[in-house]
Amino acid sequence: MRMTSYFKDQKNWNVLYVFIILSMYSCTQIPEKPSEVIRVGKSVVTIADFNSAFEIMKSGYKHQDLTNLELKQQMKRQLLDQMLEELIIIERARELQIEVSEEELENAVYDIRKDYPDEKTFKDIFLSEAISFQSWKDRLKIRLLLDKTTAQDLESTIKITNDDIVQFMATLDTGELPIDPTHPLPPISGDINDVKDSKKIERFLRKERSKDLFRSWINELKERYSIIINKELV
Repeated sequence: MRMTSYFKDQKNWNVLYVFIILSMYSCTQIPEKPSEVIRVGKSVVTIADFNSAFEIMKSGYKHQDLTNLELKQQMKRQLLDQMLEELIIIERARELQIEVSEEELENAVYDIRKDYPDEKTFKDIFLSEAISFQSWKDRLKIRLLLDKTTAQDLESTIKITNDDIVQFMATLDTGELPIDPTHPLPPISGDINDVKDSKKIERFLRKERSKDLFRSWINELKERYSIIINKELV
């Protein structure tokens, strides 16, 4: 039986999402200043970085009362935890000498751009959010680095068997798709004998299962690096 998946490829991220999540990281310099909010090894977030990211984060809470101090503190704690985790992964990438090539970056830009009807619509996104294309592209490169590091250091350790793939295909046959939309399934034909399909499903299942191991992986990495957090600054 052949079927078409209506889930898009994982690489088609929302433009603004990429910018918000990776808004400001001083990943290649170490500012020796008391303004550091987070330091993980050689990777640093300053108070200016944090505040810039927080301003962007607030744009997603337009319909909530941001004069509520409890809500603002909750948002800041969430952002602080998020930045810490991503700096840990960036530091791991540095340790493993993982990099993103220019070709990989351009391919990712193309994959995102093709989801828009034309070049003008794509560029209007940046104008409406007052984001320069180059700044967004720089942040996208960091996003690729995070994904690449997670894939190499975490996902590659997860074993997927033929039985796992057959069971997943059976789930598709029944029309039940208990799939987390944050890890969409690449388009597949649904043919169990299709080798390309099997590889796609294997990668997909590995990503799904990596979510259960992500927390322990991050905690292990925390033990490897010197981490300094100055919560008083935020």
